Amino acid sequence: MGKNRKNSNATEVLKGTSVNISADLPADYQALFAIIKALMDTVAAQSRIIESNNSADRPAETKALVAAVAFLNTTSETFAKANETITRTNESLNRSKQELAQHNAELLEKNSELTALAASLDDQNKKGKSAKSNDSSNSSLPPSASNPSKSTGNLTTKKVDKNLSLRKKTQENPGRLPGHKGSGMKLKEVSDRFVDLFPEECTGCKNLASCMLLGRVCDTRYTKDIVFEVLQTEYKSWEFICPNKANQTVLGPFPHYVTGSKQHGPNIKNLVILLRMMGIISYDRIAKICSTFGFDFSTGTLFTICKNFADKCDDVRPLITSLLQSSLVLGADETSGNVNGKKIWHHDTVSEDATLITAHKVRGLAGTLAAGVMQDFTGVVVHDFWSPYFNLEHVTHAMCAAHLERENNKAHTLNPEHQWPTLMNDLFHGLESERKDCIKLGFRQIPEEALLPYFDRYDEILEIGAAEDPVPLVGEKLKKNGEPRKPSLSDPQNLRKRYKKYKDEILRFATDFNVPVSNNRSERGFRVLKLAYNVFGCFRTAEGADDFSMMQSILDTGRKQGFSPKDIVSSVFMENYLDIFNDECRGILLANGAIPALV
Repeated sequence: MGKNRKNSNATEVLKGTSVNISADLPADYQALFAIIKALMDTVAAQSRIIESNNSADRPAETKALVAAVAFLNTTSETFAKANETITRTNESLNRSKQELAQHNAELLEKNSELTALAASLDDQNKKGKSAKSNDSSNSSLPPSASNPSKSTGNLTTKKVDKNLSLRKKTQENPGRLPGHKGSGMKLKEVSDRFVDLFPEECTGCKNLASCMLLGRVCDTRYTKDIVFEVLQTEYKSWEFICPNKANQTVLGPFPHYVTGSKQHGPNIKNLVILLRMMGIISYDRIAKICSTFGFDFSTGTLFTICKNFADKCDDVRPLITSLLQSSLVLGADETSGNVNGKKIWHHDTVSEDATLITAHKVRGLAGTLAAGVMQDFTGVVVHDFWSPYFNLEHVTHAMCAAHLERENNKAHTLNPEHQWPTLMNDLFHGLESERKDCIKLGFRQIPEEALLPYFDRYDEILEIGAAEDPVPLVGEKLKKNGEPRKPSLSDPQNLRKRYKKYKDEILRFATDFNVPVSNNRSERGFRVLKLAYNVFGCFRTAEGADDFSMMQSILDTGRKQGFSPKDIVSSVFMENYLDIFNDECRGILLANGAIPALV
């Protein structure tokens, strides 16, 4: 029984020695497992032979073989456990590999998102720097570089790079140029005062009278000065019983500006207006200046004087409007202002002969039309690329070349390697020089054979710009429906887009000599106004902004007519409104029917 049990155990051991060889094991281990399996198969075959003989006594060789089989079986189990451990390790490594691959994919996705965000922030940063770098040399900002967004309304000036200025240094020396007639100090034919100068030794000499008969004036020198003194005039109105009028009572009339028992005269009122409008001086400082002349003004009195002048200026507005509507070419512009901390907009409409400045709360078309000039105008309007101007009906548009030249400077600054902005500026300079030469020769426009090469060069420069800075076909971002968005264009690319769209409007100054090269007339109309904001900070009321704008319109219109500021202010105070217009403009107003309605 014991022998049979041993044989049975040996058989069970042999039956359990089957080993599955893992494909993941090294080649040496796989070869060893193959040898063990072959030996096990041999031992199993011999065990079957021994069991079949049922021999009680086994030879020593057989016992040794059984022991070897048992050892091999133990070794096989050890290798099997090692194989299972290796398999589990491989599975763990595979899982770790998959997790790392998934984590790596997530990191790549986040990296792409961060890259896109960084590109967007970089683009915004460039746009921010581009906007902050705007000044009068590379944009439409005026030299005062206004910043009306501040609550106080103060204007913050910016330092401008002189290398970008459109004003180039010439070789001329300062002062009067050769050939210029000039005008020196003009003297009266008869002096108002005479002063005789005698030698010091002659002072108190009894022979002075006789010496004067024999002496002579060896040199004469003149001074021109003004006398500050208070001149009080007393007006007496006489009353008579006129025998020529059936003994009716007649009175001597007072001047129209003498309305009460006492008032200030026209000269001191003129001085107040000139100090306010040309000196840009506050009421408080005007009062201090006038006090040195013997006039004790309150700020309220000074305000009343300026208010009365502004009301009279409103009576001249229809004349200026009629004169502007009769012009062939008008310039239009707008600039920001401030009324007690709130932003407003000043609009000006200018010609060679007149200026009209208005104040409005809207910057767009409504503010422009509120001036009352553009509704019926059918000529040429010179302006920058402010889009509301293109909504004006029945007008022809012309673009300001100076604005474009400044923007070309900025485009070249942003991308120094691009040559097209400089080439476009050279084109403008060449056309302007050609225009001046034709005007000197009496031509009304540049000949076509001379103009066509410039137009062709214009297109070539745009092609050069497209090659230097190509516009992407589609944008990087997608819409909600998955379609690509329009590409986001840089400032230079948008500038080229405008060049392509408005070629005729940009080059109109070369085809029509009535059109100025730039819109500098409109910008000059705002200079005193911007200076006022620099000094005053803001206007306290909208009415104050309107009054200042209208008074400046009158002074600038009179200047264009060839009159001095003193004469302009005096004519308005005396209500002689036509005296601020020259004969030519009076003829135009008469033809328009504007004079009979106001005179």
